[in-house]
Amino acid sequence: MDCSIASIIYTHIFNALPNPVTFVFQPAEEGGAGGEQMVLDGCLTGKLLGPEVGMMFGLHGWPQLTLHHVATKPGPMLAADIGVSVTIRGVGGHAAFPHYCKDPIVCAAQVVTAVQQLVSRNTDPLDSLVVSITQFNGGTAHNVIPEEVKLVGTMRYLEKETGMMAKERFTEIVNGIATAHGCTATIDLRDGYPVTRNDQKAVDQFFDIANKTIESKKIEVFEKPVMGGEDFSYYCQEVPSCFFALGLLPHGQSDMPALHQPTFDFNDDAIRTGIKLFCSLALQTSID
Repeated sequence: MDCSIASIIYTHIFNALPNPVTFVFQPAEEGGAGGEQMVLDGCLTGKLLGPEVGMMFGLHGWPQLTLHHVATKPGPMLAADIGVSVTIRGVGGHAAFPHYCKDPIVCAAQVVTAVQQLVSRNTDPLDSLVVSITQFNGGTAHNVIPEEVKLVGTMRYLEKETGMMAKERFTEIVNGIATAHGCTATIDLRDGYPVTRNDQKAVDQFFDIANKTIESKKIEVFEKPVMGGEDFSYYCQEVPSCFFALGLLPHGQSDMPALHQPTFDFNDDAIRTGIKLFCSLALQTSID
């Protein structure tokens, strides 16, 4: 359906376009790095389809931003991420005899709290780092100390040096705690999406065109980056790009369920603003 609508719009405005327009219908945005694969397949170079792409625009619904408002910023817009997986192995046994065991649960619990020192003691207070352990899995019975515990989570950063430091110190901390508890740790840290970095010229064009399309009072500038990640970042690495936020928060409401919360529901009223902006960007963007 999306392809059909895009094709109809394109047919009607084709003769008015100052530049060719490529619609990218990309799969696998959530965790699958579909943007990276599209770039590798040549969607920006003309190898896959259409002409070479000179500038790229993308949007994301934003529940913290007022409905029909838009916002972005030049430079880092969204963070890079590191996937975290840790398996801590000890010696299992009866819960009544912990002195015969090497308890991986106690070890893992200390790991969860200790890795927060990466943020509070290893990162420049003016820089940004997030360390979140989101899964803690171990044990099958109330009276048995398990043999292993698995931890899963994510780290987010804006500067390459911070990401490198985080991986190094995370490994040192986890291994040190595991050794202190008589356990062993298997650590898997995988680089995910890079930083989504907006190009100044693309952002300037976005703000200029947005001011001609919607009310100026609905256009905002983000003061700082957001620590979420986005595979639009792969396009940003190849061509001048601007990723912007589209407001979803209904007027009169102070908040709504955030992204990835189970009760989140996209506000369809925002769609017309997104369509207006994308049509205006297609009609008015100037590429040297």
